[in-house]
Amino acid sequence: MGAFPNRHDSEGVASPTAVLSTSDVRMQRTERQLIDAALAVNEARSLGESLEALAMSAQALVAADSVWILAWDDDLRCATTETSSATTTPMTGERVPSSELTASLIARGEAFVVRAAHVEGLSDELRGSALNAGTLLCVPLNQDGLPTLTFSAAWDEPVGDDVTELAISKLRLLGRLTSVAFRTEAQRVRAREDARLRAVIEAVPDGLVVRTDAGSTANTAAREILCTGENEPKVLSLRELDGTELLEEDTPLGLAKSTGEAQSYTLRVTRCDGVERIHEGRIAPVLDETGSVFATVTSFRDVTEAHEEQFVTQQFLDRLFESLPTAIAVCDPETNEVRRVNAAFVELLGFDATEAVGTIPPYPWLMGSPIPPEAEPKSYERLFRRKTGELVPADVTKTMICDAEGVPAATVVLIADKSERRNFEQRLIQSGKLASIGELAAGVAHEINNPLFAILGLVEFLLLDAEPDTKAHERLALIQETALEIKEIVRALLDFARERSDELSLISLNDVAAQTVELMRRTSAAKQVEIVEIIGDEDVPVEATANQLKQIFVNLISNAKQALKEAGGTITVEVGRDGDCAWAEVRDDGPGMPEHVSARIFEPFFTTRRDSGGTGLGLSVSLGIAESHGGSLVVDENEGGGATFRLQLPIAREDAT
Repeated sequence: MGAFPNRHDSEGVASPTAVLSTSDVRMQRTERQLIDAALAVNEARSLGESLEALAMSAQALVAADSVWILAWDDDLRCATTETSSATTTPMTGERVPSSELTASLIARGEAFVVRAAHVEGLSDELRGSALNAGTLLCVPLNQDGLPTLTFSAAWDEPVGDDVTELAISKLRLLGRLTSVAFRTEAQRVRAREDARLRAVIEAVPDGLVVRTDAGSTANTAAREILCTGENEPKVLSLRELDGTELLEEDTPLGLAKSTGEAQSYTLRVTRCDGVERIHEGRIAPVLDETGSVFATVTSFRDVTEAHEEQFVTQQFLDRLFESLPTAIAVCDPETNEVRRVNAAFVELLGFDATEAVGTIPPYPWLMGSPIPPEAEPKSYERLFRRKTGELVPADVTKTMICDAEGVPAATVVLIADKSERRNFEQRLIQSGKLASIGELAAGVAHEINNPLFAILGLVEFLLLDAEPDTKAHERLALIQETALEIKEIVRALLDFARERSDELSLISLNDVAAQTVELMRRTSAAKQVEIVEIIGDEDVPVEATANQLKQIFVNLISNAKQALKEAGGTITVEVGRDGDCAWAEVRDDGPGMPEHVSARIFEPFFTTRRDSGGTGLGLSVSLGIAESHGGSLVVDENEGGGATFRLQLPIAREDAT
C-alpha cells in the first residue's frame, strides 16, 4: 500500500519463520489481556468504541508504541483508519493508499513487516509517529462476512523477528474479537431499526398485525380495536355484511396466503369479548425469494359507526328514490343500459323492475326519437307506451351524474306524466265551455221570457173569453200548460247559470240534487226513462260550489239516461248522511257495464259513445270535482243489473260560511 514501499526484498519484508516459546506467566498474562479485551468489546456502546478498545488492547498485548486499525475498500487499493491507540496524534478517518504488492499480501491474509524508514504515501502524522527509524507490522484479518481489516502495530525502535512473530499470533487471536464487535454492532443496528419500526407501527392509528409461522404480533391500535390485551390478535368469527359465515379458506387471510395477492375486505368481526363490529382492512402477503408467502401484514380499522351512518343514509336514499312520485330510471352513461327504476316508473309504464333493468335502447316504452345526452338538465316532450299499449304523454329530463374526478358515473332520467296536466287543462276548457253555456243560457232565457210572458198573458185573456168544455178552451189550456212548463225550464236554466263555479259556500246537498233532478226531468226527451228521487227530511249540509255539484249530477244522470235509452228504465237519485259523511247515489237498472269498461270509466277521453258525440270527459271531470271538494266518486255493479255511482263528501263544519 502507499503507506508501505512499492518494492519489497529480503531486507525489507520478513516472512514468519519461527514460533517463539513463552513462559507460563507470559501465557497467563496474554490470556488475561485477551479476556480484558473481550470484556471491553462487549461493554462498548458502538463499533467505534469496540475497535478503539481492540486497538488499545493490541498495543498492550504486543508492547507496541502505537496500533491502528485500517478498513480496506473492496479493491484493496485504499484503506480508512478506523481507530488508533495514539493519544497525541489520533488518525481516525485518514485515507491511506496501497500498492499492488501490499494488496496481494492482504488478499492472501499474509502478515508482513516494514523496517525501512522511508515510506511513500504516509501522512506527516503517520510518518512522524510510527515509522521514524522504527518497525511496522501489518496483520490482515480476513473473516467471512466482515470488511477486510489490518492491525498495524508500530514500534519506534527496530524489533527482532521473535517479537514480530509473537505479535502476529497475538494479533490474530485478538482479531477474532472483531467479529464480536461487528456482530454486536449489527445487533445494535437491528435493535435500533426494530425500535424505530416499532415506534412507527405504534404511531399508526390503524391496527397493524404481522403474522408468520412463528406467530403474530399486533400494535396497540390493533389490540384496542380487537379489545384484547394480548400481543396475539384473536377474533371469534368473521362474517360477510349480510351475515354469511366465512370458511377459513374464504377469509381474506386464507385468500392472501393461497393466491399471494393482497385482499381488501369489509367484514363483521366478533371480537374475543363477544361484541360484533364492522372492520375494513387490507391484507398484504410478504413473499420470499421463491415466491412463497412467509408472512402477512394486515392493516385495518373499525368502521362500525361510519358503516351504520352510511347504511342509514343509503336506506334513506333508497326509500326516497322509491317513494318519489316522478318516474325515474338510472342508466349506464355509456351504454344507456337501465340499472335501476323506481316504483313510480313501474306504475306509470307497467313494466316490472325486473323487466326494465338491463334493457338497452331502443326501449320498448319510448316512442319517437331517442333523448339526446345533455351536460345540463334539459326537458323534452316524448310519448311513452305502457306495457298494455296505451300511450302516455310525458316530460323527460335527462341529466348526467359525475364522480369526484368528473367522470360520468350514471345518467338519471326523470319522466313526468303529463296526462294529469292535460286532464286539468281539459277540465279548464270544459269549465270555460260550461261557463259560456251558462251565460248563453241566461241570455237565451231572458230572450225567451219576454215573448213567453206575452203568450201567457194573451192565453189567459183568451181563456176568459172561451167557453168552458169547448175545444177552443181545451186547446188554450194546453197552450197555457205548455208555456208554464217552458217558464219552469227557463227558471231552472237561470238558476243554473247564476251560480259561480269558483265560490265555495254552505249549501244543502238535498237541494242541489232536487234542483238538478227537476231540470233533467224538464229537459229530458226520453219519455221512457223515469227519474226517481229519494231525499229525506234531514238536511245534508256540505261546503261546496253548487254549480259544480249540479254538474256531477247532470253528468251521472245523463250517462244513466244513455244506458237506458234503448229499453227504458228507472234512474234513482238518493241523498243521505252517514256520520260525518254526506253521500248521494245515482242508480240505474240498465244492462250494466263490462269489467273492462268499469275499470277505465274515469279515465279522461275514455268513452263508449265516440260515434254519438261522447268526449269521455264527463266522468273524469266529475271525479276531479269530487276530489277537489275532499270527496270521492266510485262506481259499483248492481246485483240485478245496472250501475251505481256513489258520491261522498265531508259534512260541512258548523262554522262554515
